[in-house]
Formats: sequence, C-alpha cells, structure tokens
Amino acid sequence: MNTIVWEVLMPLHMPVPTTVQWIDIAKSFYEICQMPHCIGGVDGKHCRIQCPPNAGSQFYNYKGFHSVVLLAVADAECNFILVDVGGFGRDNDSKIFSESAMGKAFNGNKLNIPAQQNIIGTDIEMPFYFVGDEAFPLRTNLMRPYARRQLNNEKRLFNYRLSRARRTVECAFGILVRKFGLFTHSISTSLELAEASIKSACVLHNYTRKRQNETERNLEREFLEQTNVPPLIGLRPTPAHRGATEAIETRNKLTAYFSR
Repeated sequence: MNTIVWEVLMPLHMPVPTTVQWIDIAKSFYEICQMPHCIGGVDGKHCRIQCPPNAGSQFYNYKGFHSVVLLAVADAECNFILVDVGGFGRDNDSKIFSESAMGKAFNGNKLNIPAQQNIIGTDIEMPFYFVGDEAFPLRTNLMRPYARRQLNNEKRLFNYRLSRARRTVECAFGILVRKFGLFTHSISTSLELAEASIKSACVLHNYTRKRQNETERNLEREFLEQTNVPPLIGLRPTPAHRGATEAIETRNKLTAYFSR
C-alpha cells in the first residue's frame, strides 16, 4: 500500500521541477528569506528503525540507535521538493549525499536546474544552489556557512541569511514528525517497507498541506512559532570541508552582495 501511495502521488505532488519551476522556487526564497538564487534547503534526518537481519553495524548511528537516513530538499514554504531514503545510519553526510540517487542527479546536472543568471536588479552573475549546514561540502551549487571561528560582520550576515533559508527544511521535518506518528518510534517492519513508508509520509506531507483550510494553516503556524522547530537528529557532523576555488569565490561573491 505504501508503495502505491508513493507511485500515485509522487508524479503529482513531488515531481522533479522543470527549469521554470526551479526559477519560481528561487523567487519564493528571495521573497521569503531574501536569499537570491536559492532553490532549496537540504538536510538529513535519522529515522529510527529496528535493525535489519544480518545488517551488522551499517545502520547503527553515532547517536546510539539504528536508523535509515531521509535526505530531503524543501522549498521556501516547507514543502518537500526531492527526497531520498535509504542511507545507512552510520555514514556521514557527504557520503550519503554523494551516493544517493538525488545527489548523483544533482551533481550530474540532471535535475533541470537553470544555468547561472544575474541576481535580479544587479549585474552579479550567480549559479542556482541548495543551502545546507556545516555537514555538507561547499560547491558552486551547494552553499554552506562559514566556519564559526574568526567570523567578521560580513560572514556573520551571510551565515544568518543562509540559516534562514536552510531552516525551511528543518520546519518541513518538524511538521512531518508532528503529523505522522511513524517518526515518533522505531519502525518495526522490513527495511523495504520502512523506506516506502517514509517516502509515502513525505509525499502525503505535500498533498495534505496543499489542502489545508485556514484553521489548519493557523495551527501549523502556531506550532512552528511556539516550538521554533523541535530538535531533530540530523546527519553526523564532519570536519570542515575545504571548497574548491570556484565554490569559495561564489560564496564570497554572495557575501559581498549581502553587504552592499
């Protein structure tokens, strides 16, 4: 049943965006978070599962329980754009992202993401990019914050803007956990069914949010404001990544834009 839910609803409520749709997503991030050319906040969540037979320590994470990783990209309105489920709980962020179907499609330029353009109202040419936390590598199409040591005012402003944009995926996870009891306990099924259930919950998240009445929207808004998004167990922190020269230049250019 969960597989059917995903197969039926995914093409309608979580299809890979077209180039035009990515641009619309970027406009929403600009309007809501003042983050130009951002097309999604990316993060991972450990979903507790019972240890699969003969799995050894593959699913045992650094927090001390067995999990499978839900890797997700959310838009500025806390809807899921892309999800990938199945990363081993023991693996770090970079490995999970690079080895996931989502990460491979993203890095292989197979997601219809538009070519770089000028930021609206400027002559500053920038690529479109996801935003992630310190756990993710810095790339021209994936912005992460500056290391917290030796921050100047310009870097602090950049980190603040990035944090606002990245919070959208944390909010999406918070709403997901509140809405579906699946995430409040260990999923005691086969690994295949657990993964199918997680993906189905994500697409149902999008489906139900589009059909909310005003009362439900207000309750959701109050929940986010009161809790400031409950703490979620994300991917394992990793040592600071040294981005390639082009990626560093892209982040510096964006930092300079914020400080104008």
